[in-house]
Amino acid sequence: MRNSVIILVALLVAFSCSETSIPSKITLSCKCIESESSNNKCLYGDPDTEVEVDFETNSMTFGGKNYKNIGTTPTSFSVRDNSDFVVLNRGNLKLTFDYQRSREIYQCNESEI
Repeated sequence: MRNSVIILVALLVAFSCSETSIPSKITLSCKCIESESSNNKCLYGDPDTEVEVDFETNSMTFGGKNYKNIGTTPTSFSVRDNSDFVVLNRGNLKLTFDYQRSREIYQCNESEI
């Protein structure tokens, strides 16, 4: 009986932690929140845009730009280059986009298919 329980627990752990439970790519549609952005405006790009987090290539695409080397924490995904800094909050799906001296805040949602 004890061996059966150990085997059952081992199988549950093996199947629940398999790579199939982790998506290779996340795509979200985002809408700029002007009231939370610099000067109450969204200047950088379209007020409606998408963000794509690709774990296979370790990159994030936002505003038509592809950023490499995703930083991950328990609460966020982030990327940066010489002029931009993008942070996606994993809890509330708010995206903060800092560029030059401006900041835009986007509320993201799962894309509908």
